[in-house]
Amino acid sequence: MAQEHTPVLIVGAGGAGLSLSLLLSQQGI
Repeated sequence: MAQEHTPVLIVGAGGAGLSLSLLLSQQGI
């Protein structure tokens, strides 16, 4: 279970981080 869902969690976390950084950069923070 962990080995199958770990890549998904990593990709999800990476996507969330990128989206947050983009939003912050657009707001000028």
